[in-house]
Amino acid sequence: MRAVDLTPAMLNKAQAKLARLGLLERVELGQGPAQALPHADNSFDVLYNSYMFDLVDSSQMPAILAEVRRVLKPGGRLVLVDMSKQGGGRTLYEWLYERGLLSFASGACRPVLMRPLVEAAGFAEVSREYRKNRSLFPLNWLHGSEIVTGRKPGLEASPSL
Repeated sequence: MRAVDLTPAMLNKAQAKLARLGLLERVELGQGPAQALPHADNSFDVLYNSYMFDLVDSSQMPAILAEVRRVLKPGGRLVLVDMSKQGGGRTLYEWLYERGLLSFASGACRPVLMRPLVEAAGFAEVSREYRKNRSLFPLNWLHGSEIVTGRKPGLEASPSL
């Protein structure tokens, strides 16, 4: 398994956690930007990304999804998990975020809707599941999370994916 992050600090945290769990030999860690992944074309059966797109500028998302598509094998599966919202309208959370009133609580994250972008990037069988946040912290009730999946067109993927 391979994992990539932009920052050495996050890679150090990942390395420490993998060591603590006895999994360090099973995961290859690498540094690089999502717009230029350090991997060959058609390298992966599955690409999983968690809570990154809600941090990324919207203008960068198509390039990142194109790069994800490049490194996936034909029939490979994409799985994204991000902070999100139920529908397309502007939320109170976004209003507060845009005014800089949530930096203490949001970690610079804001709700995103990835399904339309994943479809526009040419992925097939795109699906989205939304989950309301059930945190004990009331501010978190203003958003939820989404899981968006899709497949790179091409060869049929293994049923186990």
